[in-house]
Amino acid sequence: MANIKPIFSKSSIAKLFSWRNLIYLYISIPTFLFFFWLKPLFTVIFASLFCVALYFILKDNSSEYQKDINLFTKKSLLVIFSISLIWCYLAGQGGFFYQSSDHYMRNGTFGDLIYHKWPVIYKNPKAMLVYYIGHWLFPALFGKLALFITGNTAVAWVVAKIALLFWSTLGIMLVFILLCKIFSLVDIKKIIFCCLFFVFFSGLDLLGIYLRNGFISQHLEWWADTMQYSSFTTCLFWVYNQCICAWVSTILFFYEKKVQNYAFIGLCLLITSPLPFVGLFPFLVCSGVYQLIKTEKGNRVKFFLHNMLSPQNVIVSLTVFPLVALYYICQNAVTNTTPSTFDINIYFVYTLILFYLLEFGLYVIAIFKDNKKSIYLWIIIVMLFICPFIKIGSSIDFCMRASIPSLVLLMLLVFKTFLKTSEEKKWVSYLIIVIFAFGTLTPTMEFLRAIKTVKHEKTILLECNPIGKTLEGDSRPNFMGDKYEETFFYKYLCKKNLK
Repeated sequence: MANIKPIFSKSSIAKLFSWRNLIYLYISIPTFLFFFWLKPLFTVIFASLFCVALYFILKDNSSEYQKDINLFTKKSLLVIFSISLIWCYLAGQGGFFYQSSDHYMRNGTFGDLIYHKWPVIYKNPKAMLVYYIGHWLFPALFGKLALFITGNTAVAWVVAKIALLFWSTLGIMLVFILLCKIFSLVDIKKIIFCCLFFVFFSGLDLLGIYLRNGFISQHLEWWADTMQYSSFTTCLFWVYNQCICAWVSTILFFYEKKVQNYAFIGLCLLITSPLPFVGLFPFLVCSGVYQLIKTEKGNRVKFFLHNMLSPQNVIVSLTVFPLVALYYICQNAVTNTTPSTFDINIYFVYTLILFYLLEFGLYVIAIFKDNKKSIYLWIIIVMLFICPFIKIGSSIDFCMRASIPSLVLLMLLVFKTFLKTSEEKKWVSYLIIVIFAFGTLTPTMEFLRAIKTVKHEKTILLECNPIGKTLEGDSRPNFMGDKYEETFFYKYLCKKNLK
């Protein structure tokens, strides 16, 4: 440890900063920017209250500065940044490499956030953009600034895309930094292994698709009909706007374990990742209740008032939650949700059991002995059992996205168990490596499909839809609210963009 050079000076100014505080700022910025969709008076009120809540969190920096200077060197940070940037680039962030078909709508959404005033209102047909827009808001500002300075939409689009690539990269970098802090990883080789473990963590989709269908396709995730637990790489390739902030918030929750910040961590997810927020909510509640129960009887009331009813928890619960909820109510998919129906037969039961076993069951079996007393493991099991049976909107989005926090926490427990058992040379560590090795084939297929397409097209610039594409005229309910003028949010809260 003595040979490690600190990346920060020990000045009093430097001690005000930490990776922990940067992470809180990262998850806060999308919500803060969403307040600018409101009428000026409401923007000032909501933004001011939100900053007060954030202040209570940032001032509680405790020993984070000392942890950072003991863990991270310039070399280790460069390694983390490089892995993060390469992963984001190969996943199509910014459109400088292959992009999956889901980027078609996401690029349109991003473009509209750049070229339209906020809130985004369409004329033909009349509708309002109602979607999980949070991840794009900060990069879109760079595009707006470039458009203001140059008056050139092409320049604005390129600037915004570069900003998006680095905004996503920063989010991934913070995920890896949190993992290193949790497991106190200093050695470069261990840091690289930890980062790659996250990148390639997945269920055993290859076995699932072969056992159920008898053949192997290019995209391995779609093998269990209306059920899917996406690998982290699959999420980054297809739904990066939902997954990155969800990963950061979930690992931050695991790292901090501070009840006084739980509502803030969770509700900052709403504008970027509402379904992952639903998936994280049981962990926040159960962890808070568990800590309350563990508190000595005479101190439970004090614990409840000081932690659960902390200023930051109360402020975001009374401001962020109702505001974003009212915004989402404008969406067509929310107002037209129909209950799920399942044809229960032998084939369905066989698929369900196989899905449970291969997507998370084998990992649970491997780590159960070392984690059977962990409240997180039991919540993970319950959540991953029930997610396939809940449907919101017209697709299986709930199953795929509400499961993200559970899968992240499962990965954390698996990696923790692996580190412990590998040092003790137990058979469990070898079992984890075998399961993990089979799982790596799912994200590997995502990379191979991208590289194969680039090779076939003979260009790396495979943007899914070019500059100028807009969502105007698109009828997909997950992105639009055509009855927005009748909603409370539009009538009383948000700005009116008549032009």
